[in-house]
Amino acid sequence: MMSDQELDARLAAAVGVRDEALPSLPESFLDLLRNESSEDLPRTLEGLFRDEPASVVAARQLAEDARSGRRASFRARRRTLVRLGAGVLALAAAWVVAIAVASSDRPAAPGGRTELPSGTVPGAIDLVAAEVVTFPLTVEAPPPGVRPMFSRWGGVPLFGDQPLVHAADYTSDSGDRVLVVLYPEDPRGMDDVGLGDQPSGTVPVGAAEAEVLRGDGSIDLLWERPDGLWVAVSGEGAYSSTSALLPVAASIVDRPQSLDLQFGLAPAGWKVGGYEESRSIDLVSATQPDELLRLSLWAFGGDEALDGALEGLTFADGPEPVTIQGGAGRMALGDGGDGSCACWYVVGQLPGADRLFLLLGSDGLSREQMLAMAEQVTFTP
Repeated sequence: MMSDQELDARLAAAVGVRDEALPSLPESFLDLLRNESSEDLPRTLEGLFRDEPASVVAARQLAEDARSGRRASFRARRRTLVRLGAGVLALAAAWVVAIAVASSDRPAAPGGRTELPSGTVPGAIDLVAAEVVTFPLTVEAPPPGVRPMFSRWGGVPLFGDQPLVHAADYTSDSGDRVLVVLYPEDPRGMDDVGLGDQPSGTVPVGAAEAEVLRGDGSIDLLWERPDGLWVAVSGEGAYSSTSALLPVAASIVDRPQSLDLQFGLAPAGWKVGGYEESRSIDLVSATQPDELLRLSLWAFGGDEALDGALEGLTFADGPEPVTIQGGAGRMALGDGGDGSCACWYVVGQLPGADRLFLLLGSDGLSREQMLAMAEQVTFTP
């Protein structure tokens, strides 16, 4: 897995990509992903996109997903995507950070701006202290020297009918991996789970009896909790045996862990819609479920990076230099042109962290509210 520093550099390099600069996605691409064998896929993709970087292909598809109201979710196993290379995912993630405020069905006003619903007055939404965003489980005996990457998706209209799922991914630089996923039901009845298909008996995990499922170079322990939720613990590399994986699974306790990135203020009535590997958090409106507030970590700091974070986007006015948490920031209201969202863009620098954050918010929020929320953003790695 690529380091945080390498990922940050790739994210920064992807800023400013505009849709018209991207080549068309070949119609056969998704069919290949679904049907090609895992061994042949990289070679086939290399031939298909000989003149197109894989990052461009992934970015176009994710952009199309965002504009159509879909969400590219974290896949519990992600075997196919991982084979495409970490660089593809990093650059595609940068594109989603830039434009993935879910498009609504509200009519567009002249000039590309989004028409607010009747009765919505900018600035009328109250801001309240935000609830701490957490992952619900703790692994007390995790793989040594590996920080977990937390994700959550499903359970809100933004994700359609996808159930609420939480995942903690412990992957080392050498490729050893433990993945802990909490499901609301037996995941073997769900799509895109990727558990092993070779039942190999059962083993005790605490008071539960876990089924052992083997796959290609991996092993999964699956059991139902007393509260009806299901836990799947998967191991690869050094953790692809029952003896290695079992101590990790047995150490799981119901103790929430705070994410590194946090909102301090949030609109009243909005709740967590999802988060992606501790790098971005989405809040969604209870009354307008297609409206999204996204907080994302960005590249390293400096004036050049501040300006670059909004490069290539079109705005009704700006970007405007602002002061955020005592440092330089940028703020602008998008005009909806070139496929971007008609929303607020706020870029600030986290004190002492040399990291930028990007806050995207509905134009139903006021300028002052966006700045107030930016002032309360925290990052504690």
